[in-house]
Amino acid sequence: MAFHLGVCQIPVYQKRAPLLAQLAKALKHLPENENGGTRGLLALPEIFYGGFDYANSEELAAETPSLLADLHAFSRENRVALAGSLWDKGDGGLYNAMYVLDPKAEAPVCVHRKQHLFPQTKEEDHFIPGPVPPTVYEIEGIRFGFAICFEIRFPELFRHQNERGVDCFVVSSQWPLKRLMHISPLLRSRAIENQCFVLSCNGCGWTPLGELAGHSCLISPWGELLFGCHDEEDLRAAPYDSALLERARRLFNTRRSPFYPVENSP
Repeated sequence: MAFHLGVCQIPVYQKRAPLLAQLAKALKHLPENENGGTRGLLALPEIFYGGFDYANSEELAAETPSLLADLHAFSRENRVALAGSLWDKGDGGLYNAMYVLDPKAEAPVCVHRKQHLFPQTKEEDHFIPGPVPPTVYEIEGIRFGFAICFEIRFPELFRHQNERGVDCFVVSSQWPLKRLMHISPLLRSRAIENQCFVLSCNGCGWTPLGELAGHSCLISPWGELLFGCHDEEDLRAAPYDSALLERARRLFNTRRSPFYPVENSP
């Protein structure tokens, strides 16, 4: 059975039990892998636990390690990878950090600390920008790149990772409803120009920063919408199609220009 790419489009959770229960519901969209491998990857929204509760940021960051331990236990028990961002305590302050919970890994893996902080909500007053680009992470032979919300407006971040052979980008967001018209063309552009899948998981419902747009999706390297959610809680998944990726890249390769090399490329 094929590896699946899925989303858990959820509101911000404040309790672990309902969060884990919702993840358990998502498993029905991920068939068992006949060879015993990882069934798929489920993307979660940005800061899906606690949200942008700046007043309690230190407490939320302190809770992250034990939450990650619970999520990793769920990942290993159900042979499903998870990816989403959380408050993260690091050297010098707090980060908005993307973690991958890989059932075959010994521990949760921090793959990205958000570098492009959103000025309109004064994220720079509460977070430190990540010091390095995202780490490309491989699961079942699929190479994943990462971005968090506002960062989809920066194609350079995607180009830099694509030099390392990304097959699918995972994007976690708390994208607002009032800018819904922006997110779809931006995600499609990142998919088409990098000739990669883009798996985008956005939050839904109301937050202190406003109403979230939902509309999580999976976009093909051709820019096709393979599945899409609306604005309410939803769980979706589709099989990863390596043949589709190969066809998109066989016709032409727009991922590297001989005239404009990507800085810091390997």
